[in-house]
Parts: sequence; structure tokens; C-alpha cells
Amino acid sequence: MSELIKPLYIATIRGHQLRFFRTPNNDGRPDLPWHCIDDLYHCMGLPRGMRKHFQKQMKSGPFRNDFRTVATLDGIVTIAPHYVAEALSQAGARLAVRTSKMNMHAKARTRAKSSMPVRLLSNCCHG
Repeated sequence: MSELIKPLYIATIRGHQLRFFRTPNNDGRPDLPWHCIDDLYHCMGLPRGMRKHFQKQMKSGPFRNDFRTVATLDGIVTIAPHYVAEALSQAGARLAVRTSKMNMHAKARTRAKSSMPVRLLSNCCHG
């Protein structure tokens, strides 16, 4: 973490902000916008116990290396790739969290994608 990064797009879902960022990967490959994982938890309305459970999984699970910590003007945050939100949506549905909240994430992600230069999205997965 060497420089402050600014969100690519900020959505408001259920009165909470959901910040999207450019991929932190510098591999030259196209990527969808990444999101602030804590913002997503709040937008989903996850109870504290569930948030702690998911945070524990994030730090110790098989995908622990897929999360990044970045410095923003608002402080240090953890960002995650789009598939994390999709997995969280499926888990939330199983845990009786309304999936319509996650549909709001998908709409916001689409708006964030439209903020990116076309060259970054060429040959990128659609979603």
C-alpha cells in the first residue's frame, strides 16, 4: 500500500455506500471492478455475527489471497473481486438474506463498469 486510491464509482444501496475500485492486479488482463467488502456487508444488512463469520473465512479460507487491503481517503479498506459478491449472494440466500439486495450490487457493478475505459473491459468476462 503506497498510494491513496479513489473509488471508481460509489453506489448507494439501502442508505449505505458501496465503493467500487479498479482492479489492483497489474497483470494487463481485463477485470471487472472490485468492491469494498465491508461496504457490501452493510448494504446487505448482514448481522454482526454473519459479518464476523465471513471475515474469518476471508482471512483463512481457500481464497484468502484474493483479497487486497488498500488505502483510501476514508482509511484502510479490504477490496474483493466481483465473484466474492456473487458467492456472498448465494451464501446470503441460503442464510435468508434477501437476494434483491445483491441484485442492487449487480446493477451498481454495471454502473461502475461503465465508468471504466473500454480498453480495460475488452475481452473481459460479462457479468
